[in-house]
Amino acid sequence: MSSVTVPVDSPPGLARRLLPPLLGGTLLACAFVGLFTVAVHAPTPNDVRVAVVAPAPLQVRVAAGLDRAAPGGFDLVRYGSEAAARAALRDQDVSGVLVVAGPRPRLLVASASGAPTAAVVRSAVGAAAGPHVTVADVRPLPPSDARGLSTFILVAGTTLGSLLFGALLFVLARDVSTAVLVATLVALAVLVGVVVAVTVDQVVGAVTGAFGAVAGVAALLSLAVAAPAAALSRLLGPAGIALAAILVLLLSLASSGGSVGPQMVPDFFSTLSGVLPAGAAQRALRSVVYFDGDAVAGPLAVLGRGRSAACCSRSAPTERESQRRSVWHEGVPGRCDRRRRTTAHPAADRSPP
Repeated sequence: MSSVTVPVDSPPGLARRLLPPLLGGTLLACAFVGLFTVAVHAPTPNDVRVAVVAPAPLQVRVAAGLDRAAPGGFDLVRYGSEAAARAALRDQDVSGVLVVAGPRPRLLVASASGAPTAAVVRSAVGAAAGPHVTVADVRPLPPSDARGLSTFILVAGTTLGSLLFGALLFVLARDVSTAVLVATLVALAVLVGVVVAVTVDQVVGAVTGAFGAVAGVAALLSLAVAAPAAALSRLLGPAGIALAAILVLLLSLASSGGSVGPQMVPDFFSTLSGVLPAGAAQRALRSVVYFDGDAVAGPLAVLGRGRSAACCSRSAPTERESQRRSVWHEGVPGRCDRRRRTTAHPAADRSPP
């Protein structure tokens, strides 16, 4: 009894082959646009930490003024000395420092840690502290990156390229050994780090003065993205690629805050920013380029998780692939031996008279 085979180039065959990627691409585009729009379409301060070196009554007055202007937008943290508050600003633990130790209050900001956040702190805290406050930007952005967008573009480009590479490994090199896979991922990370650093430093001149550190952060980001993508695709197949795209492309980039920063996005995205690669890479880049590497250990620890993903065992996929290869060579009917099936001549099965 023969089965009816639908030609692959017939309309039903083409629809069956093309409909899944068509729907998948459409859903991915909608999800990307939707998540990014929700995260950054209306940036508002969200628990922005501000250090205060002032008497308790003045701190209460400033806190009341900020609550009226932006409820829940700011979190005032009292410090015992200006030196300790400045150190917190360098470590990016706070986004501003209000010092009242003289005739005129002083407000210190660091636009290099996020220009939109610094602008909000300057406006809101300055107004709450009174009309005579003086503002100083202790870590301004350089003219080559006046808006602070270059670090996000670096992170976004590295993320997209590394995710694509991890997916292509599943398509083009799914049968390579674990050692070859890890070596390839490390080679990609080193190459991406060097090329990205050359581009933003030497070619464009946007992020300068820390070539080696920028290359290292970009390499860690590349490994933190490509390794999970490759591991998930090995374990789950096409579903793993989709899961990697959701985690890395959608959630990681959207939660980083883009050009506005993680302090200006809703709680959900702000929380994810601290544990996903894109947000960690942005903080690490700002630390090594603008803050002399202060407090870079935390973001690097997040990015370093890519090393464990690179060494993820692929025993289950290897077993499945070996089963498929054995099925292919033994000629057992199944999906894997369809191409080697041939139609025997009727006379070939006849017994000799």
